[in-house]
Amino acid sequence: MKILITGATGFIGSNLIKKLNKNNTIYAITRNKRYSIKNVKWVRCDLSKKINFNNFPKDLDCIIHLAQSREHKKFPEKVFDIFNINSYSTLQLLEYGRKIKIKSFILASSGGVTGYKDNKILEEDPPNPLTFYLTSKYIAESLVNSYSDYFNIIILRYFFVYGKGQKDGIVPLLINKIKNNEPIYIYGDKEGTKINPIYIDDAIHSTLHALELKEKQVINIAGRETISILKLSNLISKYLKKKPVFEYKDGPTQNMIADIEKMKYSLKVEPKISLKEGIKRILRKKR
Repeated sequence: MKILITGATGFIGSNLIKKLNKNNTIYAITRNKRYSIKNVKWVRCDLSKKINFNNFPKDLDCIIHLAQSREHKKFPEKVFDIFNINSYSTLQLLEYGRKIKIKSFILASSGGVTGYKDNKILEEDPPNPLTFYLTSKYIAESLVNSYSDYFNIIILRYFFVYGKGQKDGIVPLLINKIKNNEPIYIYGDKEGTKINPIYIDDAIHSTLHALELKEKQVINIAGRETISILKLSNLISKYLKKKPVFEYKDGPTQNMIADIEKMKYSLKVEPKISLKEGIKRILRKKR
């Protein structure tokens, strides 16, 4: 296949390329960096601005849109960077894909677009984005859905992907807090927020299987184990050999636990890497 990938130098993208480039021709979008990887053709492009498609390939099978703004935590200071990369670039890529007649478009979205729930989050749950970043991701989803008459569309909602080499995310945050004796806030009940993170290898495996889908789908990508922030912190501390510092806060316990039945049924993928094994892999050389 001929595949265009945005966010190719990000955590998910860089791991995905290692698997895809073996049997496919990959065009990878990058803002600044270039790498030498077999079967990967790098295209210089800043997705925070209007895209010039002159240097883009004219013949593709699929676009995998993984890019997200690196400034996603800086609202409202970086509001246009967030919106342009998460939403406006999506529209531009959809139009580009329509014109060159691609077969499929895969969008990386966030489990957070439905907000926190007491029960497991289903793909059919109504949207409730609680931040500007999540709103921009939901706008991207809506734009992608509008193009379902022109090519197959797949929306993957990733929930707390983690793994070796990750710099941003809940697991690196907790690791750094424990190392630096910084407080980890526990809201609501005694254990705090509950989530079901997914190790990067399982997330990549799921993404590869999404390329095989022939019909429109929205699919949660998450792990099989549910864990609280308190227990996840204690698991990390076991391998760091350093106790976490907890600070308890009043407020509701806000869970974000994905239902993964569609992931198992449609993608035929069930996560294999346990949380214990995943954390061990990250911290094995850092002890």
